[in-house]
Amino acid sequence: MVKLFDRSGHRHEPGFAAMRELMRLRLPNDALAEVLGDGYEQRVEQLITRSGGHPRLLVQMLRWLLVLPEFPASDDDLMRLFAELRERYQAVITLEDLPWLRKVQRDKSLTLDTNQHLESVDRALTNNVIFRYANADIWYDVHPSLPELSTSQLVEQTDG
Repeated sequence: MVKLFDRSGHRHEPGFAAMRELMRLRLPNDALAEVLGDGYEQRVEQLITRSGGHPRLLVQMLRWLLVLPEFPASDDDLMRLFAELRERYQAVITLEDLPWLRKVQRDKSLTLDTNQHLESVDRALTNNVIFRYANADIWYDVHPSLPELSTSQLVEQTDG
């Protein structure tokens, strides 16, 4: 994980610069401008922020953009990419997960309540719903797409 924001939510410029460099190593600026179009730097910022500091996710988003039928990517293309990211989380988050995920987002910490909760936490960490940051201390946050999900979009656990 690359630190994009500190625990208080303040932007961490060295982290953004590192992720920007990762993008540049994959696609030089002229290619990024071709793929993302005019004002591509703003779109680069969106992609980096949406990655949550997860380098693999940033590269996956770049790959997704590179297979578009034509360049530059439109606003609709980016909205669809971000919608597909949200959909990943919709598939693994349940209504029962919401209270403790809100607590992680608010407190930036992770505590386990029960064995069933342990399974939910494991699922969230495995699927990058929660990110673990190890900076001066260790803290957690939810993926940037998660706050965009409405309760009606989440999976409801049923017995049976």
